[in-house]
Amino acid sequence: MYQVQLVFFLAAPTCLLRAEPPLITLIDNSVGISQVMDLNSHGQIIGKKEIQIGPLGLSQVPYFYDAMREIRVEVLDGYTNIEPEALSDSGHVVGYVSRSIGHPQGSLQAFLWKSSTKRIIGLGTLPGHRSSHALDITQNGNLIVGYSTGADPEQMVPCMWEKNNAGWACTPLQTIFRYNPVLLASRVVVSNDGQQIAACIAVKVIDKKLPLLQSALCVWRRLADKNWERLLVRNGSYRLAGINNHGMLAGSCVTHGHRRGFVYDSANGFQLLELLEGDESGQALDLNNKGTVVGYSDDPFGPIGGPQAFVWSNGQMSALRFPVPVLYSSAQTINDHSQIGGYLETEEKSSNIVSFILSP
Repeated sequence: MYQVQLVFFLAAPTCLLRAEPPLITLIDNSVGISQVMDLNSHGQIIGKKEIQIGPLGLSQVPYFYDAMREIRVEVLDGYTNIEPEALSDSGHVVGYVSRSIGHPQGSLQAFLWKSSTKRIIGLGTLPGHRSSHALDITQNGNLIVGYSTGADPEQMVPCMWEKNNAGWACTPLQTIFRYNPVLLASRVVVSNDGQQIAACIAVKVIDKKLPLLQSALCVWRRLADKNWERLLVRNGSYRLAGINNHGMLAGSCVTHGHRRGFVYDSANGFQLLELLEGDESGQALDLNNKGTVVGYSDDPFGPIGGPQAFVWSNGQMSALRFPVPVLYSSAQTINDHSQIGGYLETEEKSSNIVSFILSP
């Protein structure tokens, strides 16, 4: 793990002014790929990296990183794999653990890991369900969102886990149907303040035999009486990156055969994000409460080129500039201090993909 600082000087008529130096932290902790998954307002991250297993094998494991210190996030007892999804300011990590398909107690379960205690717990499911998947968490760590699944009949519903005196209570979000398979690809996200949740759900049956369902993007808003109001935003299926405290959404969708990033807010409606010059696809992967969106823009398929991290703000798209030479990159997350995390490949070590934190 190492840091690179660049200092710029601006000439002034009577004095020499020092600008704030941009700082990049490169976390070179993997034999293969390392990447930042989420970044909180304290600069802590949850990431994933590849480690060597045997003479030829690789395994992907999650890690928590804070102040130049890395901590391994261990899997929940009884499970074989762990996938982190989000990190709160309170240092709570959520995601899911998995084991063999068809396990009598279910193959997936949402988890919560606390950095303060290094302890992991299972969050359980809705009553009568077998599996669950946590996808996002509020800033204070008191509300977690995801989905829960059951069988006989098939059920897949967005849900939330709320902290109470007894632990974590799982409750469903109101939907039209109990089966919403679009959740597998679209994700469930929650604003930092816990007042808004967004997901894509089934809104209409097109063909009962298949079954074929029409989906739509919906937002649930918390009312003064603590109940939730569901609002239909836009028909279609979208992969959600996040929703901020102002109700602005970011994510991606497929249009004309290519994936494209988008933003949505009540003032400007739905906007497809532009691509960087020469590119044909891209994804928006996160946004902050200032309305700044990050992600990547990608070249046409082939051996030359690769993804390039971008920043979008106030309708303007630009490539993310790094203080080190970079071959390709992706910006995965941004916090309200405009710190950005993701992964990149440097010209110096072109055989390694490392995690980065870029601070303004």
